[in-house]
Amino acid sequence: MNLITDVDVHASKEYTVHIGKDLIDRTGALIFDTLSGTGKIKTTYGKKIAVISDSNVAPLYLDRVCRSLIDEGFTAVSFVFDAGEKSKNADTLESIWDFLAENEITRSDCIVALGGGVVGDISGFAAATFLRGIDFIQIPTTLLAGVDSSVGGKTAIDLKSGKNLAGAFLQPLTVICDTESLKTLPCNTLIDGMAECIKYAVLRGGRLLELFNEISISDKDDKNDIYSALEDYLPEIIAESVKIKADYVVADEFDNGERKMLNLGHTIGHSLEKMSSFRLTHGCAVSLGMSIITKGSEALGYTEKGTWEAVNSLIRKFFLPTDLEGYKNLIPTSDYKTIAKNALSDKKRNGDVISLVIPERIGHCTLRDIPVAEIENFVSLGLKG
Repeated sequence: MNLITDVDVHASKEYTVHIGKDLIDRTGALIFDTLSGTGKIKTTYGKKIAVISDSNVAPLYLDRVCRSLIDEGFTAVSFVFDAGEKSKNADTLESIWDFLAENEITRSDCIVALGGGVVGDISGFAAATFLRGIDFIQIPTTLLAGVDSSVGGKTAIDLKSGKNLAGAFLQPLTVICDTESLKTLPCNTLIDGMAECIKYAVLRGGRLLELFNEISISDKDDKNDIYSALEDYLPEIIAESVKIKADYVVADEFDNGERKMLNLGHTIGHSLEKMSSFRLTHGCAVSLGMSIITKGSEALGYTEKGTWEAVNSLIRKFFLPTDLEGYKNLIPTSDYKTIAKNALSDKKRNGDVISLVIPERIGHCTLRDIPVAEIENFVSLGLKG
């Protein structure tokens, strides 16, 4: 029998992240156990579950999830939208609301988000707002979603002026992370998810950093079979990453202080994503953001010498970028002034200062309020060759 690793998140709504192989086909039983354990149901009779997915994931897993739900006695309905960040907008959200209303979803029913970060973000926002809030469950099918967006309760859509600017907090009832689903990911998508795991290692070090040092990736040929190199480590990588994120979420659920540490690499990363019209993947953007911030911080004396190279070594080990060379087709205007200007629209700005997460060394980071007027210099130093 396949083992399941459970990580408990003790937020305002306590829930469990289940990590293991072949959990997709056990979705119905896991959801029933969750709902019965919280006292929400004694029987599945009349209980509807709306499964929301995208055009990439639905052909792979939607039928299996719905069959598992039906076998457990639930009524399952599904909504599928076009895959990609371009769909994480108000139009798609309204379509989901209409779907929920047409299928007579009530506050005693539940939404399941089946997919990557885009699916989880917009499904969670739909759950937070439809009928002023209904329960939802995350089934992440990407590494990025499994270690980041599926845990912590942040839900959102993008606006023309920036990423994740409209949203709400809603913790899931549970998270079901089937590591077998990562097998079907394109290698670049799996690599992209490693950026968030690297972020956690830079923040906290510990066992996660040890795991990364243990993993042997001998040459670039492994990039085409990255799953094989990571397969034996993935359950523990995911569990350790989720534990670190859960610590920050429990300490600061609504993102007013310590949880901002999870923004490492994201202020600059979100700027680069926006400049590329979201063609630059999130993991690549975060990797670039971590490298730029660490280099600028080291030049200004906030960071121990050698930290930038150590961070870059981690990033490069998993075939992620540390400079903008090769991305000029996605980000044609990559001068420091434009990057800094776009970074100032980040949610972490507060008046004339913006909070930046600074790695003093790997395993120890601090949150610094940097005057807006100094951001250009910070980015300029981070981009210098």
